[in-house]
Amino acid sequence: MISPWTTAGRGTATPPGGVRIPFPTIDEVSRHCLSDDEPETVHVEVHLPGRLDPARLRTAFRRALLTHPRVLMREVPGRRHRQFFAWELTGEPDSDPVSFAGRGPGALAQARARALTQCPSLTLSPPMRLEVVEVHGETAAGEPSVGGGPSQTRTVLLLTMHHTALDAPSGLRVLATTAEQYADVAALPVPGPVRPGRSGPAPSATGGTGRAVCARPVRVAPDSRPEPVRAGAVGNGMLQMELPVPRRAARTGGPHPWTVNDQLLVATSLMVGRWNVSQGRPAGPVRITMPVDDRPRGREMPMGNGTRLVEVAMTSEDPRDTELLLGERPDVAAVVRLLRTTAGRTRELKSSHGAPLGLGASLLTALPLPVGVRGALTRGARRAAAPCTSTALVTNIGRVPYALDFGDAGRATAVWFSAPARMPRGLSVAAASTGGRLHVTLRWSRALLGDAAGAHLADLFDQSFSTTSVVTLSRSNAEDLRPEADAPEGRRAVGPRRTASGPDTGWSPLRRGEPQEAIMTPSPTGPAAMTSPEAPVSSPTTPLPGLRDFYENHTVPVASGRARTLRQARMLADALGPVGPGRPAATVLDVGCGDGSAGATAARVLDGHRIVGIDWSQDALRRAASRLSQVVRGELTGSGLPFASGSADAVLFSEVVEHLVDPDSALEELHRVLRPGGHLMLSTPNLAAWYNRGLLLAGVQPVFSEVSLRRIHGRPGSEVAGHLRLYTVRALREFVAASGFEVVTVAGAPFHGVPRPLRPLDRLACGLPSLASIILVHARKV
Repeated sequence: MISPWTTAGRGTATPPGGVRIPFPTIDEVSRHCLSDDEPETVHVEVHLPGRLDPARLRTAFRRALLTHPRVLMREVPGRRHRQFFAWELTGEPDSDPVSFAGRGPGALAQARARALTQCPSLTLSPPMRLEVVEVHGETAAGEPSVGGGPSQTRTVLLLTMHHTALDAPSGLRVLATTAEQYADVAALPVPGPVRPGRSGPAPSATGGTGRAVCARPVRVAPDSRPEPVRAGAVGNGMLQMELPVPRRAARTGGPHPWTVNDQLLVATSLMVGRWNVSQGRPAGPVRITMPVDDRPRGREMPMGNGTRLVEVAMTSEDPRDTELLLGERPDVAAVVRLLRTTAGRTRELKSSHGAPLGLGASLLTALPLPVGVRGALTRGARRAAAPCTSTALVTNIGRVPYALDFGDAGRATAVWFSAPARMPRGLSVAAASTGGRLHVTLRWSRALLGDAAGAHLADLFDQSFSTTSVVTLSRSNAEDLRPEADAPEGRRAVGPRRTASGPDTGWSPLRRGEPQEAIMTPSPTGPAAMTSPEAPVSSPTTPLPGLRDFYENHTVPVASGRARTLRQARMLADALGPVGPGRPAATVLDVGCGDGSAGATAARVLDGHRIVGIDWSQDALRRAASRLSQVVRGELTGSGLPFASGSADAVLFSEVVEHLVDPDSALEELHRVLRPGGHLMLSTPNLAAWYNRGLLLAGVQPVFSEVSLRRIHGRPGSEVAGHLRLYTVRALREFVAASGFEVVTVAGAPFHGVPRPLRPLDRLACGLPSLASIILVHARKV
């Protein structure tokens, strides 16, 4: 039986546990350098689609703490003349670390602010707190959502830890154990990190490249805007972004040329270089601190600060590359060279031995002196070494190794975390991947940068990461980097979902009918970024801003007729069959869900099956959120859909293909996410509809075809939908078959826009699909 929370604290003579552990080197150095102006906090933020039961959560979190007794620790009190710091394991929490924040539009923002400013006490066990925030009518980005009823209530878990005691992987492990206890389901074994074979001592100053990289690094330039940040400014600013996970560069026999972690490092170095240039400071050389964590990820994972910090020199082999990388249009070959050089350095650093903070820190903490003296020496050494310390910290958990399944509250849909940003470094970038999305947090010291400057840095990071993503699988560059023949196009980091303590300034592309070149442009982060001098070069097919604006316009139709929707849903229901014994629920992706009306209609027919709405437009997703239980941003080319290959049982692709510039790549992406034998339900207007044949004979522009994005010319109707492609039954059959599908059925559906007197004739024409207004195709992946 689990006992209630105890109040054992400083007055307890012999607390439960009672074991004392001297501070490790990394804990002692952090303890010496604590400052109230820059709290040493780490925050882990987990988003769940449903609501949690408070009592069950408290019990589950307490059991998780007892499962990891090393977390139940507090600092042993003592004077500055003592010989060492020590942790005392209490065996029981000193108080209840779980709290439920108030509800309301600002509850999540306030909890995030507390995570940056209010450090858990080191004198109470455990040195962490868990805040639970219920979010109503608000997206993870802090934007208002449609339909803020009970079905729209989400839960956000904010775990804040004192970094002197614990790090982000430890906190994530505690939350994973909490999820196991809450759902009462044993978790699957978690594989540990895979590292290259250890190669002995740390790399030399050449970084394994033969070229010296020991030059004094540049510092991140202070904010020099009209309202400069003054010395003595306190606290951290934070901004969160959601990006597609880029696909890994194809390998040719050996290891991958570089990893997503290498892309994060390169993107950070380009961000710092571009920022410094804009502030009139030197662009390089840049050095970045990178944590290396070799701990197992299961319940046996040692708690505490278990990472080893190494510095990566972000310099290319060719000194001339600096200008090529930081120009208005980054040189592709130069980016490739920097990625390859960085990958070589990180592989060597990950496989090498070394002290957690280097030999100097180990010597300082080993001196037989009182902790007060060692603290003064440590702080002095830190100030003296400040000009030569790295420029930023980049920490990457990678794919979150835990399911984080909280049973009826659902699985985690997003995981963000942040690392402290303290001077003299003053900047940290943290990344984790969940559900095919990369969740990135930028955190900065306000003594270095203001919030406006932090937002500018986020824009630069987005552009820089996009450049590395486009390069990753580019089929033509100066070094002839070629992926495997069947590798999909590289993922793009376009339009991050961004959250901050201030207003959301980002934009997020995802919409039914989005022209695919707009998705593939190398990374504007907002409409104004189309003309930004820092924006990377656009592809030759990038559409004009007018086309982008058209598909962002909330007045553009995002729904189709109910009759077509019902016919398509019934076709899919017949293909999937009912849910029952031996027939589990299928995952159906409504790609281009628009306002969600088609998916909601299908959900009533597909009882028991799981429908996920996917769209490009935030406006469309807001409307869809009131009709569908789950909506996700995604794109068909460029980044691709945020789902693993073969993970979907069926795809609804209703009234989308006619809007695409690159429908071939779109169907390739749908083919990828479908399992073998998976179902594709596609619908599109019929160019050869019965009335179009007569109109064309009379010299009138056919219905569904459009010659302008502003108004209708030469045909009946008044609504501009943005159709770019039109198909006949024969053309659509051949197109679908050429994309790797076997056509099972072709049917017809009526068009809701046909004048009322002609609707009986339109329904009659559905018996012959080649004459119907709408073509319905059921195909299977082969």
